[in-house]
Amino acid sequence: MQGRLRAETVEAPGSWTTILLERTGVSNIQRGMPSDLSPLEERRLHMMKLLLRLPVAGVAEAWPTETACRERLIVARWPGGIRCPKCESGQIGFLEKRKNYRCKSCRLQFTAQSHSLLHRSHVDLQKWFRTTELLIWHNAHHPDLNYPTGHDLKDHLEISYAAAHAIKKKILKELLLPDGGLLGSCVSVGPAVYAPADVLAGSSDELLWYDAHITT
Repeated sequence: MQGRLRAETVEAPGSWTTILLERTGVSNIQRGMPSDLSPLEERRLHMMKLLLRLPVAGVAEAWPTETACRERLIVARWPGGIRCPKCESGQIGFLEKRKNYRCKSCRLQFTAQSHSLLHRSHVDLQKWFRTTELLIWHNAHHPDLNYPTGHDLKDHLEISYAAAHAIKKKILKELLLPDGGLLGSCVSVGPAVYAPADVLAGSSDELLWYDAHITT
């Protein structure tokens, strides 16, 4: 079991690292609870909770095709049924020829990816899902924002460095939202794992409890 992590120096205001670290305290702030964890530790705790909800067999096994990933995205984005991303109407049709949805109220045409971080992405959903899994795993085990690098992802996903870097940046930002945002909700589908009631939320004991459970 690892000891308590040391807080790292935060970069200049406005940097990507600073933005990520500033947002990692969201869990305890939302619960109205104090935390004795550093922002970096808060982020790692959040990622460990997402990690414990990943499919045991892995994302590639759980959603092995592009169609399966798209169906999972639709359920995660609209658990109560597809709704228009513009007017929120539930009166939705499907244009078979264009493979688009069409809102019968405002006539907006959209896909499962429209008006989200996946909007107009030419990268397969399978690669988005696999990268999300990879980033959750590494950020839960190794609280180093620079790994995996854009070059690592480029080779792993067989896409350009520019695409890999952009995907990493978008996914990390999304994962720090409650429940991991849209992509976190797509892949972390297992039941939530909670520490015992006698483990204080937002404490180093909670961090160590989750650390023990992701390493066993």
